[in-house]
Amino acid sequence: MNWKCLAIGCKWDGCICVRCGRSRDYDHDWNRNCEKCPKCGMSHGNVTHDWLQDCAKCARCGVTREKSHQWNGCRCNFCFTTRDEGHDFSKDCERCARCGKKEIVGHFTLHIWNGCKCSKCESIRDEGHNWDGCTCRVCGKTKHRGSGFICSVCGKMKPVEANKCCHCDGHIGGLDTSAGIGALFNEAANIRAVDESDPRRRLLSMMAKVSGGKKCRSCGRLLCSSCAAKVPNECPCGDFFEFI
Repeated sequence: MNWKCLAIGCKWDGCICVRCGRSRDYDHDWNRNCEKCPKCGMSHGNVTHDWLQDCAKCARCGVTREKSHQWNGCRCNFCFTTRDEGHDFSKDCERCARCGKKEIVGHFTLHIWNGCKCSKCESIRDEGHNWDGCTCRVCGKTKHRGSGFICSVCGKMKPVEANKCCHCDGHIGGLDTSAGIGALFNEAANIRAVDESDPRRRLLSMMAKVSGGKKCRSCGRLLCSSCAAKVPNECPCGDFFEFI
């Protein structure tokens, strides 16, 4: 032991005396290593490194280790950390199937479109279809066309589609289908049997524009505000449309 330590006591830097090298069992530096004190080498009991978030870096103290990841291409099977190599573009030429990354340094592969389908990864896009009536010969997508409840191409009843007018095929965005002003309109006026000659037709037109459209009580078909003012109120399913 250093003679100064004998005379005036040790000069402690945490758990180690900087003069004589003596150690004590407190003031350990667990922030640098939560499992083993880097100054004196004492073990921290039952405390172990936390590799759950990253196999290569402890979440508690930041200690790192090498060759710890269990890589499956670009993604670790244990902690799900990703790396910029080993990507899988077999299902999508422009997006990795494992990690979902799209912009990747050094990867310049683009889709090779054959109409609506990529000839390399077989991804589908909503353009370039090869229609056979209402069905695409390449991807099998169905699209009914024409105004009215019946498709003008195949003659079948158009299906119920969310946020889409079942009569003109127009998109209805941000439609609130909860009970509100439309419920008051439906209660105030008998709109179930209104024909073209009925004087309430003008009132119904104004109501349709204010409410945003109509919705069938049973099947959920939607009418936009324009169609709601001119289309008969009976739905193809047999029930009636009500203001939204």
